[in-house]
Amino acid sequence: MLRWTLLVMALVFAQQSMAASENDYSLNMSAATDISQIIDAKYGDKCENFAGDGEVQKWGQIIEKEFDKNRHQALYNGPSDIIRYCNKYYNLNDEDRKGLWILIISAMTHYESTCIVAEKAKGPNGTAGGLLQLHRGKEANYSNDCRNGDADTAGRSIICGMSMLNDQVERGEPLFSRKSYWDVLRPQGESKKAVRIQAVIGQYPACKTGKSTDGTIPLNIQPDPVERSRKSPAKKSKAQTSNAPTKSAKKTRVASK
Repeated sequence: MLRWTLLVMALVFAQQSMAASENDYSLNMSAATDISQIIDAKYGDKCENFAGDGEVQKWGQIIEKEFDKNRHQALYNGPSDIIRYCNKYYNLNDEDRKGLWILIISAMTHYESTCIVAEKAKGPNGTAGGLLQLHRGKEANYSNDCRNGDADTAGRSIICGMSMLNDQVERGEPLFSRKSYWDVLRPQGESKKAVRIQAVIGQYPACKTGKSTDGTIPLNIQPDPVERSRKSPAKKSKAQTSNAPTKSAKKTRVASK
């Protein structure tokens, strides 16, 4: 009798676990499908390593895992200006918030490097490289969670970039800060890409309704306009490698938080 009771309890527990997993999967798929549609429409297959085919892909999973470790909490809790572009941000559940940050970082990456890991560009104080055009060989100067060499791999570029963004928010700056390392986040930046990233945020369904779609609704997303190529003797980095904080300044800033 006892063995039979234990067997029944085990079966019930297994069914409950499967139901919970199915619910989580459905939720994940809803957010993933939305961001996958947006990334595909805006950037084509160049950035599908963030999300594609209705699923969060390997670069997007790095962002998810970083938040799952309770890191970058200032970023997750929301920069001071996020409500302007995603007016339902504070109503979003965990998965929809992660989905939005995958979308934002994929947009930054598209405009910085066209999602090419090996992309390099000359900056005013050295070479910028990688997905987020980090200051190559000096990455550790920008955040305590960055290491020199982070520009050379996709995963470490994303983690270092998230850490730098989190530091920016912890300093009391908005996401779209005039002081941001990245020109694509500076409202006054030459590239004017900040406006496009703001528009992408506004196209995320959860920002409008407070939750992602059920994954079956095709979104009406317009692709970015094609830009005319400009000939120049050397490509300049969109990131501001000239404003790298020194290690001592960085430690002072962190200590004062």
